Amino acid sequence: MTNLSKSTLFGMLLVLLSVASVWAQSAPTVQWRVDLGQPPTVAKVVNAPGGEYFVLLTPRFGSSTLARLTADGQYQPIRTLPNSPDTYEANQLIRTQDGGFLISGNVNRDGFNDRGFITKLDVHGNTVWNTVPDPLPLVPGIRPTSYRNTFLLERSNYYVKFTNIGRGIVSSAFRQHFDKNGRELTFRRTPVDNTLAYAASTEFVSDLAEAVDGGILVGFGNGFTNLRKITDTDTSFALPGYPDPYPNNWTRAITPTVARDGYYVASSQKISKINPSGYEVWSVNQADIGISNPYKLLAEPNGVTFVAFSAGRVVLQKLSLSGTPLWQVDVTDGGPSDLLKASDGGYIVATNTPRFIKFSPEQTTSNFALTSPNYDCNTGQLTLNTTGGNGSPIEFRIVGLRDWASSNSFSVPAHQRNGTTFNLEARQNGQMISVGFTTACGTTTPPPSTTTTPPVNPPANSFAVRIAGYDCTTGQLNTVANNANGSVEFRILGLRDWASSSTFTVPAWQRTNTTFKIEARTSLGAYASTDFTTTCGSIQPPVTPPAGTALRFETPAFYCETGLLRLITSGGDGTLVEYRIPGLRDWGPTDFTVPTYQRQNTTFTLYARQSGSEVSTTFTANCPTNARLAHTETSRSWQMTLLGNPVEDQVQVRLTGTRGQTVVLRMSDATGRIVTERAVQMQTEEQIETLRMSGSAGVYVLGAVSNGQQQSLKVLKK
Repeated sequence: MTNLSKSTLFGMLLVLLSVASVWAQSAPTVQWRVDLGQPPTVAKVVNAPGGEYFVLLTPRFGSSTLARLTADGQYQPIRTLPNSPDTYEANQLIRTQDGGFLISGNVNRDGFNDRGFITKLDVHGNTVWNTVPDPLPLVPGIRPTSYRNTFLLERSNYYVKFTNIGRGIVSSAFRQHFDKNGRELTFRRTPVDNTLAYAASTEFVSDLAEAVDGGILVGFGNGFTNLRKITDTDTSFALPGYPDPYPNNWTRAITPTVARDGYYVASSQKISKINPSGYEVWSVNQADIGISNPYKLLAEPNGVTFVAFSAGRVVLQKLSLSGTPLWQVDVTDGGPSDLLKASDGGYIVATNTPRFIKFSPEQTTSNFALTSPNYDCNTGQLTLNTTGGNGSPIEFRIVGLRDWASSNSFSVPAHQRNGTTFNLEARQNGQMISVGFTTACGTTTPPPSTTTTPPVNPPANSFAVRIAGYDCTTGQLNTVANNANGSVEFRILGLRDWASSSTFTVPAWQRTNTTFKIEARTSLGAYASTDFTTTCGSIQPPVTPPAGTALRFETPAFYCETGLLRLITSGGDGTLVEYRIPGLRDWGPTDFTVPTYQRQNTTFTLYARQSGSEVSTTFTANCPTNARLAHTETSRSWQMTLLGNPVEDQVQVRLTGTRGQTVVLRMSDATGRIVTERAVQMQTEEQIETLRMSGSAGVYVLGAVSNGQQQSLKVLKK
């Protein structure tokens, strides 16, 4: 048994080390590279049978080449696409569900791209069919259309193709469907919305992805709405939470998470995780991690991998499930053209030089680890210790005590020296590890550990809430939820009831030595909590008597494009809160729809009531004059009717008069929490929908939104 110093005998160390997250991900290494030394090129790569890779190469001028890369990096050309009288310039390649491939691009005749093509290839690269649809009709007064980048997505029984086009200085996009035999479906060339392809739009598609709850997500590289969801027909609508947090933040790439609980989105400023409704779960500013212009995202069980620029170089980088940088490796010069998760678990980066660089799979190692810290209960000094690593500098952090720094020494305040759990973190070369540690004071030495618990991977998709920051001077407490599935609400008893805002204000008299329980819940029923004790170091805030928990308004959420106005309150007694806005709607749930003509410089009076108490405030809708607004509303011609009330475990509702439209159904409980949400595509004039209700008995509010109009009904669950 190790002898303890005299000061430590005043208080003994009780350490609870959680080894669930000591595994670190080490960066992959280069296995081989192929440098073709041709002019700047579009280079695409997908997995092929037998551990090989199928490659598409298109020079700046000239027909495309199909080739094969062997598992050890041998380049083997297959054939060149036709180049006379028309030149086939392909710019997109995907692998299809039948094991073959699909390519698309433009047909160039006499130096002008005035048509597009889509070609199906078998597993060997032979043409199965090739379709060259008629060009778009000419628009009077506008020069002929120049076809540009294309994007492909395979659905269960057809292919989706988006094409960016240009007419003079105008950029736009249009959409086509093809069956599995190459026939263009009667869907034809319906634009993404009524402005694209036929008006002076400045939007162009940047990426496509399968929506986790049905439909397709379309990312845009310009314009006012940077991410939209579309159905298998042509309904297009913006996600409620997007792009409000991202002004002038163009979408560059999108991909669903492996857990299907949302999406990773790369933009011109950030890399974010958003939930299925478009609300941000976390984000990382690109400048903070030294990159710019991320090109493509790969969702993986332990995070998201992407290619980007850093200091003029192409880099391959990975973030964890919570957005923490895990590793970054230098790739090459040039510009990124594609990124593939190879069949062996590694990566292939394609550049426009053209060059293909094969990386090994990332390695999971436990060499770098946090060991038992040294802790003196008498003085509060806590010293972190590590083992392993590669000799590079190490930084340490304990949230609530200090941010990242090279010093491994921390000072624990007196009120936290016994029974307080901290999360100890260390990072080296982008690899971060952490362990849990609980302070304790005593008079005996704990027995030495005789067993070693092997590291295990943490749950990949566990929902959790944590502290993002606390300012003792202002009392602002920021929280964040990780791995959320559905919309998220937060609560701290004594400060505020459930609301979507993750920011709280701690009263002056509670800004030190007060323990709060932070709670978070999702619309799909997940729940998480954590404890946090406020501390201000040596500066004590003034002590004043509590001011109570009166119901009050927070800043509402307003989305110019859709007119959605979501009211947010805090405080209160936890019972049902109802809202109304004269001129919009009488008492009901939190969401309102502001008509197009009232979205600029219109002031509304907002009312909320709870347990007989009523509060009010004002809000001015102020959308930019150039913001894209929804179409002017018409008188409401559709109806929602409950088929039975009270209900038990499900509710049936009849929708009439909404054929060809999308109706969003949203069920909220007595606190305003959304418990069920569904988007319904109306195929007939009258349609009956069934929503399951898994909550407890009580009063619920069923809301429906369609074409900018909203209805709500009270539902009583037995």
